[in-house]
Amino acid sequence: MSGLRVRRAPVADWYVAGEESAVMVGATVVVLSALATAVLEILDGSGAGSGAGSGAGAGAWTDAAVVTAGLVELFGAPDGVDVHATTASVLTDLAEQGVVETEQPSGPVAG
Repeated sequence: MSGLRVRRAPVADWYVAGEESAVMVGATVVVLSALATAVLEILDGSGAGSGAGSGAGAGAWTDAAVVTAGLVELFGAPDGVDVHATTASVLTDLAEQGVVETEQPSGPVAG
């Protein structure tokens, strides 16, 4: 997951109900689990339901490691699971649905 970045994709609407939510991507409504909703809240950076009802454009690019840290803080780290790989998988699934955008910057990685 080294270098992977993510941002919330532009959505027409975002409705939050408790820990779950739904987003309208184009003409499609995508229902999100608590985990996926938490990803969007982490990307928005301002807490639960901050994007509810908004049709805001794409968010700022965020390192996937920041999302991983936020999810671990909210849900804990499951035993025997690579949280970075699991987060990358979740982000890929959300990107396939058009809910987030991901990018892997090219070029040498500083380190």
